[in-house]
Amino acid sequence: MSLSSKLVFFILVLVVGFLAYSSYEPAGFEYHDGLKQAFSQKYGIDQNQIKVRVGNHDGVFVQGEVELNKEGALFFAVSNEGTMEIVWDGNGEVDCKELLDNEFPQSVIGEWCS
Repeated sequence: MSLSSKLVFFILVLVVGFLAYSSYEPAGFEYHDGLKQAFSQKYGIDQNQIKVRVGNHDGVFVQGEVELNKEGALFFAVSNEGTMEIVWDGNGEVDCKELLDNEFPQSVIGEWCS
């Protein structure tokens, strides 16, 4: 293989790798904007000050972690007609009755309410 062929191959690998990486979205990414909006409305914080990490989710129910002004908390939310609704958030004991009353599945609640 000539030097020019190796160079073309190397550039092609770089381009394909970049395209694959740039289109990557972490699991639960489809919820981020709605969750940021819900937390922004609930606490009166600019959405740019909010970081969301989604854990368990099933298309309707979501569990994850939120960081508001550098303070972290656990949350549980539900997608209601395209809008995210925060059912519970905080650092204390999870309100399992609230989650069960809202029909959260065990696959989303996980270890928090066993």
